[in-house]
Parts: sequence; structure tokens; C-alpha cells
Amino acid sequence: MKKLLLIFLLIGVCDRMCAQSDTLYTKKQQKITCKILEINEYEIKYTLREGPLYVMNKNDVLKYTLQRGIPSLCLAMNCRLKMSTRIY
Repeated sequence: MKKLLLIFLLIGVCDRMCAQSDTLYTKKQQKITCKILEINEYEIKYTLREGPLYVMNKNDVLKYTLQRGIPSLCLAMNCRLKMSTRIY
């Protein structure tokens, strides 16, 4: 019984960790699971787990999905945001 409870607890924790990530889809067919920190007119700033800050040009990104359930936005078709969006 304890083993079964431990297994369900581990599955729940892993599911929570995976669900709390943002995803970038690049033009080079890469899927990057990260934490997006800032989206402005020309670039996206993100981190991978507890690592350094990365900056990617918006022209290199096809779309992105945020953890809050915000739908994917297509960036390749020049669907630019008019204002800077800061995500915490």
C-alpha cells in the first residue's frame, strides 16, 4: 500500500513539474521547454530550469505556449504584439 501511494505521489509531482513550463517552437524544428520571462517586440527572453538567461530573436520562433493556458501564438506570420509583455 505504501509503495502504491509513493508511486502516485511521484507521478503527481512529475506531472506538476512538466505542466508548469512554457514551450518555444523554433523554425529549426526544435521544441524548447523553458520558463519565458519576457516577450517584447523583437525578442523572447527565457531560462532553462535554473540556468542562465537566453535571448532568442522572434523571427526564429514559429510559436510559443505559456503555462497559464494561454493559446499558442504564431510569430512566423508577423503576428507581433504591439506592446512589451512581461511574464512572471
